[in-house]
Amino acid sequence: MLRKLGIKRLAYDWRYKDLDHMDLEVAALRGEGLEMSALWALSQSDAAATDAHLAIIFDFVARNELGIPLWVTLMAPPDYDIWGASKRLAHTVEAMAEMADRAADVGCSVALYNHGGWFGEPASQAAIVKEAARANLGIVYNFRHGHAHIADFADHAAAMLPYLHAVNLNGMRVGGPKTLPFGSGDHEFDMLLTLLRGGYAGPLGLINHQETVDAEQALRLNLNGLARLKRWLKDA
Repeated sequence: MLRKLGIKRLAYDWRYKDLDHMDLEVAALRGEGLEMSALWALSQSDAAATDAHLAIIFDFVARNELGIPLWVTLMAPPDYDIWGASKRLAHTVEAMAEMADRAADVGCSVALYNHGGWFGEPASQAAIVKEAARANLGIVYNFRHGHAHIADFADHAAAMLPYLHAVNLNGMRVGGPKTLPFGSGDHEFDMLLTLLRGGYAGPLGLINHQETVDAEQALRLNLNGLARLKRWLKDA
């Protein structure tokens, strides 16, 4: 399906149920000339839970010689969002710096993945990356979790652009629905153009987050949106 669509790389959003076949999936991708280009990972305030999760991640990456970016979501403690700003920042900087150091040992980079809350705010992520001061630490921005950023996206873009590693696209419409094909909303073209005009030149990701829609159909709709944007830019 991916070859037919002209897609050569994918990011893997795995879960524990996938452990038995993750190596087989890497082998299958390589056999088809495709690349696993990023991997979802998790950081928790519970050190034991984080260590168990990261042990799986780093072992998988090392034995398959992947050396790919890890897209990290923070599973924060229940009272995280009401902590004082300095405590919250210090706690998160320490966790992300440690993850970046461990990732560097297996040839990986780390990108903070916005998924709501304080950790998902571009200004927060920019502050974390700046304070952690790790060369292999940056940001991946997911439009689907950025609906609250539409009105003042230029400000959010300015904060994260110096650290932005990747962008995942989605249709953006005030009031939702949350998941739309790229090009089916009202604001995603302007948001992407803001990033491009700000100097972003990294990878763009397409997401099929609709369980009731066939994956190939959903990806085609997103690709059609990208094609429309390219035609618009060419004619502009």
